[in-house]
Amino acid sequence: SAGLAMSFFGALRDTLLFFLFPFTLPLMLVACYAYPTYVAPPLIAYFAHCIFWSHEKRDGAPFESFSKNFFLFKKMRRSMQLRLHVPHSLKKGGSSFAKAPDAAFVFAIHPHGVGSDFRALADGMFYDELGIKSWRTLAASILFRLPLIREICLWTHCVDASRPVAERVMKKGHSIMVLPGGEREQLMTEHGKEVVFLKKRFGFVKLAKKFGRPLVPVYVFGSNDLYQTSRFMYGLRLWMVKNLGICVPLFWGKYGLLSPFDVPQEMVFGEPLDVGEAVAEPTKEAVGELHAKYVTALTKLFDEHKARFGVGERTLAVV
Repeated sequence: SAGLAMSFFGALRDTLLFFLFPFTLPLMLVACYAYPTYVAPPLIAYFAHCIFWSHEKRDGAPFESFSKNFFLFKKMRRSMQLRLHVPHSLKKGGSSFAKAPDAAFVFAIHPHGVGSDFRALADGMFYDELGIKSWRTLAASILFRLPLIREICLWTHCVDASRPVAERVMKKGHSIMVLPGGEREQLMTEHGKEVVFLKKRFGFVKLAKKFGRPLVPVYVFGSNDLYQTSRFMYGLRLWMVKNLGICVPLFWGKYGLLSPFDVPQEMVFGEPLDVGEAVAEPTKEAVGELHAKYVTALTKLFDEHKARFGVGERTLAVV
């Protein structure tokens, strides 16, 4: 039928767009070899700029108009049915925490999913939805080594996920957003299951306590169901995550292509969890106690909303 054909070609288009980004660098190198006179100078200038003006290690380079209005982002928000569910205490113009002019938080987002597709798309929605002055998102260093992906990350509030950078942006008064599960959780993504890699992730909790910033649990319902995944060569890929910091997920969506399944993405924000007064060097015991409270808050958030978003039979596994 015509509808099926349109769906298939749409999935094919999405797959081609997906491949455009990771293969940008190899294509540039091929072009440089074929047409060195024309391609090499701007390419050298680009990488020199990346090296000497490392925005990801400073304060980032957010670009509001791009984040909110880039045509591809707008289309993907509609196709992925991305919606934010923000409590009144955090809404723009709301009350309580977010009403203070200097309100800042540590937002922890789960689960990572195959590619955290929601992350860049939601960034442009935060301007109108969240009652916070400014924010930065901690992202893996490898993302800033890939042309185009680097720019998309920088323009959507990303900075390097190293501790010095995180502390620097927090000292400037920014809220931070972090996906605590990282590459491990990305590799563990499995369609139909809700799993977060969190038991050994204490860094974001320690940062919150060090700066006295409330912790906000955020759960994205539908993230793990966007693709099917494979465990082929899982041991090797896990070794790459542990030793190289590189995740290579094996996945597919509609028609066996790389277009995501039609699953709504529901980004649910919990109530801020008060962490008490800032402590310059929080003890391991204090961090562990706060971490346990956070896990409880995240599990409660999941259980309260799972039936509403069609996964009432699932249980959140914290590993």
